[in-house]
Amino acid sequence: MSEPVLLELSLLQSFQVVINLKSFTLAAERLGRTQAAISMQIKRLEELSGMELVQRKKRGVEPTLAGEKLLRHAARMLRQNQEALHQLSGQEARGMVRLGTPADYATSFLSGALPRFARSFPLVQVRVRCDWSQELRKLLDQGELDLALVTRPPGDKSGELVRRERLAWATAMRNGPEERDPLPLALFPLGCLFRSLALAALQDQGRSHLLAYESPSLSGLQAAVTSGMAVGVLAQGTLLPGMRELDERRGFPALPEVEVALHRGAAAQSPPAARLAEYIMAGFPGDDSPIAPA
Repeated sequence: MSEPVLLELSLLQSFQVVINLKSFTLAAERLGRTQAAISMQIKRLEELSGMELVQRKKRGVEPTLAGEKLLRHAARMLRQNQEALHQLSGQEARGMVRLGTPADYATSFLSGALPRFARSFPLVQVRVRCDWSQELRKLLDQGELDLALVTRPPGDKSGELVRRERLAWATAMRNGPEERDPLPLALFPLGCLFRSLALAALQDQGRSHLLAYESPSLSGLQAAVTSGMAVGVLAQGTLLPGMRELDERRGFPALPEVEVALHRGAAAQSPPAARLAEYIMAGFPGDDSPIAPA
């Protein structure tokens, strides 16, 4: 009887970070290794699994269908490893962590991460403040937050890169309003990076547009798009059934990728804040929840 194949956690970690950042180079920087070493780890993981796990595309590295399946298992295995180490250490963190995040992160990604953290650290109280990314950065600098999980503008390299996400023009699957002039838009309020990037792209193109629907709620914008009321600008991962993406072939300007980053305040080295930061960094890419705008 042959020995079972064992997947090394270090290989799974590198695979997770590569997919999350869509880049071997950025993954190497995050993990403190060379790009060649990361490439060898992914190759080794493919040999062990007997499957092709990654594919290089124009917009970066993406998982294959087999890679998507493995990614979910990898995130769970890495979290369990982390939880086991914390419980074995016998050093139970206690206190409060003040976390800032856009509202849609709190209701999507963090709805899974925070309960897991609470089970592992029952003596830590997490206080969540929801606001726009720009405002949360100010609160962090003022010492009113310990951690801030936000979207950072293109070119901004502050914080720790957690994920890269592509923006998309979204319309209804049927009877969408993309041919109307002026173009009706469904956007987040002023202060949202998605909104400013979309409006700048339309202005550069010289395309007339109007604001037909404005809401701070992701679900509200999704409803406006699927109903055919307006064209929305959403993270590609938040498009729903009943929507279709509009690209340059349909006359829509290309939109840049946005980066989600974790920022740590002056008190973020406290044991409770450090543990929560670990959970956010480790759990983000494998979480089944979609990425939400900031």
